[in-house]
Amino acid sequence: MSYRMSRKTPKPSAKKPSKAGRPQSGGTQDDARESLLKAAIPLFAKKGFSGTSVKDIADKAGVNISLVSYHFDGKEGLYRACIEQFGKHRLSSVERILQPAATREEFRVRLEMFIDDVMAWFEEEPELCAIVQREAQMGFELTRDVFEQTFVKIFTTFMAFISAGQKKRYLRADVDTEIACRFFFTAIVHITQKDEHARKLLGINTEDPAYRKKLKIQMSSLFFEGMQAKDKVTP
Repeated sequence: MSYRMSRKTPKPSAKKPSKAGRPQSGGTQDDARESLLKAAIPLFAKKGFSGTSVKDIADKAGVNISLVSYHFDGKEGLYRACIEQFGKHRLSSVERILQPAATREEFRVRLEMFIDDVMAWFEEEPELCAIVQREAQMGFELTRDVFEQTFVKIFTTFMAFISAGQKKRYLRADVDTEIACRFFFTAIVHITQKDEHARKLLGINTEDPAYRKKLKIQMSSLFFEGMQAKDKVTP
């Protein structure tokens, strides 16, 4: 999905595209586009969509304000692009991790990798996570289709992974995949959202490699063993 405005093909007598009404910035057009995305993310995270102005974004990016319309067709397009880029990147990572497992051990390893990957979202891109969570609370008024093509697919990919584990008889057949996945994501989101509280009150947080490793193993164990099929199956 692209939010870049279509570029009109100049007539033979027209000037070169770079001088035919295209707003200029200090670098290339791609540089300007990336600068706008980078500038918009912390502003949207802090002020929300309504509280952030196009001028705020352009000033922070150090580019001509008209480039927001040129590259994204306005503030809404830029907002959507921030979420879409994040969602597509994370979906690609999840699809690589959650491949069907050939053995129970591989299933568990992939589950641990998935836990680690989801936790990394909040550690590496907290501002984008804040934008996504706020948008979810607002009812996806501006980005429903973006969510359906990215974060909903992450959820359904995980459901398919669980379902494949049931078919292989690694997991109990009576487990409802949708409920299991909702339980999993709720736990991850709660842990990461309350990480700062845990650091202040308990002296622990997920930025500590040793604690993060322990948390990953414990979550995997609780989740997997709680759903594990009781009958003995040869891996």
